[in-house]
Amino acid sequence: MIEAVAFGIGETLIKDDRGWNSWIDWLGVPRHTLSALVGAVVAQGRDNADAIATSAEWGVAKPDPEFFARATALTNTAPEHMLHVDDHLHHDTAPAASAGLRTAHLRRGPYGHFWADGPEAAAADWPIDSLAALPALPAP
Repeated sequence: MIEAVAFGIGETLIKDDRGWNSWIDWLGVPRHTLSALVGAVVAQGRDNADAIATSAEWGVAKPDPEFFARATALTNTAPEHMLHVDDHLHHDTAPAASAGLRTAHLRRGPYGHFWADGPEAAAADWPIDSLAALPALPAP
């Protein structure tokens, strides 16, 4: 059972050339969803930056195994119960799988399409073309 999901940012969650409103539309979530999330964090007395963790804050980046260890520790999730979604097979999908996480290779953007049909793509548990496919993934 997947208990947590980690996403890459560039070309996975946001298009690098779009602003806030554009990427909210691109994700297909209502505009209120993001403000509600940030509002909930603030209402709990936390900093709005608590809604997101970045490798820059941690001083470690993908594909370093420590990145994936920190992601599972942050969410208090066993690796096999965390799904990592990203477009880059070499920096994201394969290292996440090596760290024990479940993986979805997002075939979007240049990296996502470049390796989509190659042997590297076999490292992913699920190949997906859209984030909208996530809720329909079969239970592991």
